[in-house]
Amino acid sequence: MAWPDRQQQLRRLLPLFRGRSPVLDLGCGTGVMLGLLKEAGEMAEGVERDHRPASAARQAGFKVHGADVTDFMRQVTPGHYGAVIASHVVEHVDPEKVPRLFSDASRALKPGGTFVVLTPNPRNIGVITRTFWGDLEHRRPYSVDLLGKLAAEAGFRVVSLGDDPYTRQPGVLHRPLNLLRRVLVGDYWQGADLLLVAGKPGAGSAA
Repeated sequence: MAWPDRQQQLRRLLPLFRGRSPVLDLGCGTGVMLGLLKEAGEMAEGVERDHRPASAARQAGFKVHGADVTDFMRQVTPGHYGAVIASHVVEHVDPEKVPRLFSDASRALKPGGTFVVLTPNPRNIGVITRTFWGDLEHRRPYSVDLLGKLAAEAGFRVVSLGDDPYTRQPGVLHRPLNLLRRVLVGDYWQGADLLLVAGKPGAGSAA
């Protein structure tokens, strides 16, 4: 099984979306997160520009908008969604459009809404030297500091920000190995993904 297991990773994030319907999944692919949200009793819809996964998600019964995420977000009714998730999306967006994507996400959320971002972690040496650059659609990686800055400039309150613990190499044997790696080459053995959880100020803000 590939590591990390994306479905299990997303499942562990479900508490962030409890009671926040409707939820918007940017770059929803075949609808993995949409299915998890449905199981959890939340209403959700997705945006996906690639015809094949979008069609698969629709055939599974999900509402999916066939559009580029940045184009779609510019047209969203303000305050319509309770939460927005962008899982492995920002690294695919042209860098000059990313600040606008954050601000559009804020505009699309209800007061107190939640914005969740997952993106490859450049402080994971395997990610930054191998897997990230193996995808021709990747534009650039985003550091913790830059994600926090983008969120703050869009008016969000950062609830949590750092490497996603789920994407750290599992197992007791990895702990001394990673400690040795940090001593030798520095702190470049963090989790494979960064996780940002940000809240839009207002009633019911994320805690």
